[in-house]
Amino acid sequence: MSSWEMMKLLLVFCWMPCVEGDEGKAEPPGRSPTGSTCEMYTDMKTLFVTEGEALRIVPDGLQRSIWNDSQHALFTWHRQEGETNFFSSEKERIHHHGPALFFLPLSINDTGLYIARLNFLGKCHIFYVPLLVKSASDPLGTFYTPIEGSDSNPQVPCPEQVTDVCKDFRGVLSWYQNSSLMVEEKLPTLQLQGYTMPYAAVYKCVCTWRHNEMKYNSTASRELKMMVIPLLTAEQPTNQNFETILSTTTELTVHQESESYLVVAVVCVSIVFLLAALTIKYFFMDLVLFCRRFLRCCKASNDGSGYDLYVLYHSQEKSEGILNHFLSQALPHVLEQKCGYRVFIHGPNDRPRADWLEQVKEHVRLCRRLMVVLPPGLEIHETLGSSPSSPVGDDVEWQVGLHEALAQDRRVILVQLGEVGPQGYTHLSPTLKNFIHKRSPLCWLEDSPDATDWNSRFWKRVRYEMPIVSDKPSSLSVL
Repeated sequence: MSSWEMMKLLLVFCWMPCVEGDEGKAEPPGRSPTGSTCEMYTDMKTLFVTEGEALRIVPDGLQRSIWNDSQHALFTWHRQEGETNFFSSEKERIHHHGPALFFLPLSINDTGLYIARLNFLGKCHIFYVPLLVKSASDPLGTFYTPIEGSDSNPQVPCPEQVTDVCKDFRGVLSWYQNSSLMVEEKLPTLQLQGYTMPYAAVYKCVCTWRHNEMKYNSTASRELKMMVIPLLTAEQPTNQNFETILSTTTELTVHQESESYLVVAVVCVSIVFLLAALTIKYFFMDLVLFCRRFLRCCKASNDGSGYDLYVLYHSQEKSEGILNHFLSQALPHVLEQKCGYRVFIHGPNDRPRADWLEQVKEHVRLCRRLMVVLPPGLEIHETLGSSPSSPVGDDVEWQVGLHEALAQDRRVILVQLGEVGPQGYTHLSPTLKNFIHKRSPLCWLEDSPDATDWNSRFWKRVRYEMPIVSDKPSSLSVL
């Protein structure tokens, strides 16, 4: 700042002649037109501005107040040096709208002390605004207070002198960094997070606005300085500081590692439980059969039953191929020879005797499971499964066996030999339909390579439905 400018500022601040009235009349600086003392607002902030730009001045005490057009006459503005009054005509380069004084544009000779006077409700209020206009060739003279930043996300606010006029006149705000336009930045506060360029620089906010169809610019510049925070200061005890940092770092590391181990442990346990659940779901039957083979302590003791399995079939069908193969070869090979079960199968040539009915009932009661064999093409129509093509005596075992199994709630194993006929099971008796409704028949195919393999799916399901092998020695019983 030149010596001449310093002298002008001293004259502005120290010399305050009388304040003029509305009609150009000189008034004592501390008196209202009625003779009362005026309230003085002397908390002044010097405005540093650049010639050629537009400026709107609103005193600090009036910035947040709202005055309508009819109240603008309550305000008068004048410049202390030369006692120049300003009017409200917008044709003038310097004019006022109530509390706001406009410079459109600024001149280098506008430096001085500007005084606003408000006569309101019989009281007088006087506001002082010092103004210093710098040449456009000296931009450093108009910088606002620098900002010091130390974090990774520094912010640069645009001064209210620019943002207020931009908001009121719907102007467009833009930012420059060291004279380079920052294209995407339009907000009153500049956020520098994410920029790869150095933060320390001179930032200028520019508001372009219109007044009376004329385009004007208002600017403000300030410098951002980045502070470097030392890790250790001279006053801090070095050893104690290192011990504290080491202790804190160790605790944080241990805590983080503990949390990581806990997460890994939870994930591993969850995976183990999931695999166990899937294994049980898809291999439950194999697990049960495995336990029956190797856990000898789980073998069933003698419960008084004579047989493990009673096989029920139509006697006139046993001589036919598939039925004979199943009853004479496959079933005894697997259940008797491989598994050690005691199986009761009625002889093919036995005829009913006087005690036949009681004998069948007794054998069914003494068996722990009942197997009902359904040959392909068998038609059973009547109650309890009687066949119209068979003699009544041949159906005694069939009828009594089903009746006893149903009455005693015996566990029944249904076996379908070959494929089901075109009628399905709709032609069967109500008793058999009830059993089939509870559990689907197990299908045995004679031409399958696994027909006599005890580890095939069919024989695994049969063995799963059977009880644990009892202690009595096994022997195939055929009456």
